[in-house]
Amino acid sequence: MSVAAVASDYTQLYDGKAETGPVARMHSATAAEIIEALYAHEQSRRPNSQAASHEDAEPPFNPRCGYLANWRFAMPVRGRYRFVVDSNGRVASTPQNVRLFRQLLLDWSIIDGDGGPGTKADGRGSWHVFCHLAAGAGVFRLPRRGGVWVGITFDQSRRRYAATVCCTTSRGVAAYPLRSSPAATVLRRATWCGFVEGASRGRILDRQAHDPGNPITTDRRQDYDQNPNSTADGGPVWEMWSASRDIRTPRGAGDSLVSAYLELLSVLGGRFASVVARGRMDPEYGHLRQMCAMVDAGLIEVAEALCDIEPVPIPPAIATTLLEATPSAFAHAAAAIGLIRSTHAYYMYDRRVLNFASAALLRRLVRTLGTPHAPLKRRP
Repeated sequence: MSVAAVASDYTQLYDGKAETGPVARMHSATAAEIIEALYAHEQSRRPNSQAASHEDAEPPFNPRCGYLANWRFAMPVRGRYRFVVDSNGRVASTPQNVRLFRQLLLDWSIIDGDGGPGTKADGRGSWHVFCHLAAGAGVFRLPRRGGVWVGITFDQSRRRYAATVCCTTSRGVAAYPLRSSPAATVLRRATWCGFVEGASRGRILDRQAHDPGNPITTDRRQDYDQNPNSTADGGPVWEMWSASRDIRTPRGAGDSLVSAYLELLSVLGGRFASVVARGRMDPEYGHLRQMCAMVDAGLIEVAEALCDIEPVPIPPAIATTLLEATPSAFAHAAAAIGLIRSTHAYYMYDRRVLNFASAALLRRLVRTLGTPHAPLKRRP
């Protein structure tokens, strides 16, 4: 029985993007109860907390305390894929986990073939949700109206995508690799504000992208580098979509994107992945099914998948800044976002706010079951 099956029939709730639907026809159990029951059922059939010992792996990095000592003897594994997790329950940034994450994104059986629009099980391209996950970011507040943006940028010197901390300082804007001491120092002073949706318009991160192929038949990153004032498809989401059409070629753009994202997830936590995935509840995207598969695999936890967070529209002026897609733009946008509200939120582009699947909606996302452990009926 797969946790991914829980999300296979949620179209009955997608009724005008509202949280009211044909609920009377549904079982009284909540999505949380079903997912937890399924997850417990799967975990009862396999070891869940064995000590991890990967001789080829390097110690995971925690921005608040640096590299973790004696990690090989203390870190458990989780889920069907046996991801190594740290003491906070976050997936660790290790080579072994990078390999597992890549394998998961290429696994069509765990999502019952529902990879989303434009995807295919070719052994190279990822699920659709990944382009949105990789384009998202975390935002933090610094004292004296400073801001921190934690997301993926493109390192031109290494020709690789990299997890980066962009922040405002008294001398301007600074950008640090996420696994660096300066980044750890910045994050120790910062207060988390929430997450930010990746832009599907505007500029791309790699301004020197020159992917091969026919633009009529091939998604090339450079074709999505648009003027911030343009309404054409573009920006980091489309850039990540193009890069993620091949995540298997060593040292390719997609390969570095997988590594960079796992670094990001090890710091921002599983809530980051679940909240961004929930930003597209439209059935054709398959994001909710893919999110449940991430729970099944052990990439994120059930509580993270069902975390309660409110979507908030990004003010137009800040949205325009974000479409520039530079470290400076990201840092200044983070500083402005930090002034909007004191509580955590998911900051989304206004046209997409109604596509967010709230925690209340997820608790209504159920199927007609005899018991939580009963086989789930498939939609024809």
